[in-house]
Amino acid sequence: MINKSTKITTALLIIFTINFITACVPENCSTPVLFYLRDVNVKTIDKVEQPNGTIEFVATDTIKHQLAFEVNPTVEIAASETKTRSSLMNVAYGDCNDGIPLNPIVPSKSKMYTNKDFYYDGGFVPAGENLLEDEEFKEFIDFPEFFNYEGTTLITIGEVSLKFFNDAYIFSFEWETNDGILLSDEVEVFFR
Repeated sequence: MINKSTKITTALLIIFTINFITACVPENCSTPVLFYLRDVNVKTIDKVEQPNGTIEFVATDTIKHQLAFEVNPTVEIAASETKTRSSLMNVAYGDCNDGIPLNPIVPSKSKMYTNKDFYYDGGFVPAGENLLEDEEFKEFIDFPEFFNYEGTTLITIGEVSLKFFNDAYIFSFEWETNDGILLSDEVEVFFR
């Protein structure tokens, strides 16, 4: 009887030890990359709804459907953080970050404006006005406050009727980082 209870206790102890050790191993995350934001490249894209209901984004300079923009950051990789365990009781559920900007964007200094007036359902936006500060229009804009080092980000304008003149518009975009770097670009857009 003692032999049987010793075997059961040993088996339970082994199972507990295996579970305890595996719980102390950090999540299987990619190594976070530390990077600096250096510049941006903005492209105009037309947001086209397909007959089957899916949305397709098409890079173009002429908008026929819904206006959107694709932002590609230019970054400088500083380093990769390595995860090392300092003890057996390391963080079991760590925060998995793909990348950490060392000079993050200051959202309050972001700007988006155009060189000509336009109208939207219920209002008017004059040329040169920061669209992110227009009290009524800013609610329609999804403007990024963070950039990933290896991906693109979309700037979209929600479901609102926009009215532009049949002429070229220049849209300008600005982000400022916490170390004073101005990230800016502009694109020329035609409307049909």
